[in-house]
Amino acid sequence: MISRRLTKDERALEGLPLQLMIIALVLSIGLPIVYNSISGYDSSRMMQEMEEQAVSISEKARQVYLHGEGNSDVIEIELQDGIFHSVEFFELDNESVVGQIRWAITGGSEDRHLLTEFPLFLEESPLRLDEGEHRLSVECRSGNRADMDEEGLYVEITKV
Repeated sequence: MISRRLTKDERALEGLPLQLMIIALVLSIGLPIVYNSISGYDSSRMMQEMEEQAVSISEKARQVYLHGEGNSDVIEIELQDGIFHSVEFFELDNESVVGQIRWAITGGSEDRHLLTEFPLFLEESPLRLDEGEHRLSVECRSGNRADMDEEGLYVEITKV
C-alpha cells in the first residue's frame, strides 16, 4: 500500500533533484581523493622506473670500466610517460666533480644518481634524453683529456 502511494504521488518527482544533489556531493568528495591516489602512484612509479634506468646505465658503465681499455657495450633504455605525469628531463652530466644522472617528471619530482666509481666523459654535456627509446654506447678509453689532470682510464657515453 505504501509503495503504490509513492508511485502515484506526484510529489515523488521532488526527490529526484535531491538524489542527484547527493550523488554530486559524494562524487565531488570522492573523485579528488581517487585522482590524488592515482597521481601519487603514477609519480612514484615513474620516478622508480627512471631510477632503475639510471642504475642500469651506471652498472653497465662500471662493468665496461672494470674490464679495461677498449671494452664497449650498447645499452637500450626506455623512458615512458605516465598517466598524469610526463618525463621532464633525463640527463647525464659530467660538469661537476663527479658524473651524475639527473631526472625529473612534471609536477616537480626530481632525483639524481652519482657516478663515483669511474671518470665519465660526454661529448655533449649534459646528454639530455626525452621520452622514448634510446641506445647509448658505453666505452672505456685511455688517454689524457683536458678535464683530467693526468692520463688514465675513463668511460665515454654517447648516444647511438
